[in-house]
Amino acid sequence: MNVIGVANVMGNRIIKRQISTYKVRQAMAKLLAIAQKVTFVMGELEHVIGYTSTYKKFHRIMRQLIDQNELTQQSQNRYKLTGKGAMKLLPLFRPHLAKDGRARVLVFDIPENRRLCRDRFRQHIKMLGFRLHQKSVWVSKYDCERWLLAVADYHGVKDCVSLYVGEHVW
Repeated sequence: MNVIGVANVMGNRIIKRQISTYKVRQAMAKLLAIAQKVTFVMGELEHVIGYTSTYKKFHRIMRQLIDQNELTQQSQNRYKLTGKGAMKLLPLFRPHLAKDGRARVLVFDIPENRRLCRDRFRQHIKMLGFRLHQKSVWVSKYDCERWLLAVADYHGVKDCVSLYVGEHVW
């Protein structure tokens, strides 16, 4: 893990902070959960982390994430999360309750010859807040359609997955 020491002077006290790849990923997960989008501007990310004085060091970490194929750079200060990057952020993602109060019902039928893919997909949808209702039927009260689309696209199972949004009647 890439760790960089940062010192902020507040009055007579010096507060040492550590900036790392993990903290950058944490900030990206927080920012992307709030915004429900996969692109972000560098200034937004710096604001969430709280490190504006570490421009070169921060960009070094961003370059490392680009080299690891977790991000793609769209312009000088605009980045887009890749499928691999989204999967790395899933354990850090905290879903938000759906504002419309509707339930998300996920139905999938991934063939047996893709068992490993199905098992990994199942692990990832659990991280998004889905709970098993019946065999291959999962229900969630969280607003995570875009993340689910990214997960299905990453695993290549978009053709085997259906998402329904509705209300609980009984």
